[in-house]
Amino acid sequence: MKRVIVLSLALSFAVIFLAAQPASAHRVHFSLGLGFWGPPVFYAPPPVLYVPPPAVYYPPYRYYGPSRYWVPGHWERRWTPRGWRTEWIQGHWRYRY
Repeated sequence: MKRVIVLSLALSFAVIFLAAQPASAHRVHFSLGLGFWGPPVFYAPPPVLYVPPPAVYYPPYRYYGPSRYWVPGHWERRWTPRGWRTEWIQGHWRYRY
């Protein structure tokens, strides 16, 4: 039994040595790595580029006469010193002429 173990070890070392001969001019590196899976990685979604408009403003419940009416707020393209921009125009009372 002892002879079989020694012979099998000698043969395995001979096989490893002969297999490594063509690469003897280079560095030979044997390693054994043991490890565990890491925790799962979750990526955040990209940021939302849409900005919702502000809440709807309802005019106060009062009587302002027949010559005035309420214009609700809206988005409008306007020329500014920085170029064309979309700006929020607030609601306001408008006179009828």
